[in-house]
Amino acid sequence: MDLAIYSVTLIAVFAITRYITEKIKFHVRFSGYWLHHWIMGAIVMLAVYFLGYDEPWLWGSLTGICLEGLRRKNWSFVDVGTNSN
Repeated sequence: MDLAIYSVTLIAVFAITRYITEKIKFHVRFSGYWLHHWIMGAIVMLAVYFLGYDEPWLWGSLTGICLEGLRRKNWSFVDVGTNSN
């Protein structure tokens, strides 16, 4: 049953994240670097891992957030469209 919860949550959060990122233009940029939502999700994943949380809905949510960001055309850490000078 844990796999079912993980899978359903992953799909739902992926879709919600897609909807939100299309409607809200929230960007964290500094010195030519771009902190995408998939990077923030991966950082939270590391913290959750080291804290020992083992909730399928939490891991499904974080995976959905990260996968939605990685499928985009502009997913890199360096913002090539911004002049950092």
